[in-house]
Amino acid sequence: MVAVDICNLALSYLGDTATVASIDPPEGSAQAQHCARFYPVALNLLLESHRWNFITKRAYLAVVEKCYFNAWEFAYALPSDATNVISVLPKALYPVDYFRDALASDWWPLEFELSRGEDFQVEVFNGQQVILSNVCDAVARYTVSTVQPGMFPGLFTDALGWKLASMLAGPLLKGDAGAAESKRCLGMYQVVMEQAKGQDANQRHGSERPVPSAIRARG
Repeated sequence: MVAVDICNLALSYLGDTATVASIDPPEGSAQAQHCARFYPVALNLLLESHRWNFITKRAYLAVVEKCYFNAWEFAYALPSDATNVISVLPKALYPVDYFRDALASDWWPLEFELSRGEDFQVEVFNGQQVILSNVCDAVARYTVSTVQPGMFPGLFTDALGWKLASMLAGPLLKGDAGAAESKRCLGMYQVVMEQAKGQDANQRHGSERPVPSAIRARG
């Protein structure tokens, strides 16, 4: 599946029989022009709404230097394909980087801090983006910068199609009909999006966080 396939899926949800062959650059049709405008917006909205496993990667971190800056012991180079660091963990715990709090019934990541090179002396960090952490021999879990439609799970693709359809309805149908169709598609998007998030959450790897005996005793 490629971007134009998702655009055509969105058009079909609107009952539009037209198909587009290219949105980069867009072909001459109104449908292609609007898809080229709204597809990246819809995609970014979905990507930012949840920490999706399909854009998550783990990698061993390279030490820039050992330091004691702001109580952090290590400065690691930020992976070149990272957009957002989620957690940093010891290699011994890889690939488990989320722990379940048995009391709060919630998941939490190991502690980390993300810093940028301009926050430090250039001669120390050479302008590099670095991750400051107290974890020795660390692995990072992060979201990647390059996202292709072929990476999308089925429910995510479906949700993206409905979201894009809700954005295309106004420009393509106009008036009350466009507004009504946009509302309908947005409702479908919300339903499918919740299913996509639930499916994605079920794929998360984790282990139980130990509860100190003193806390357990308080019951």
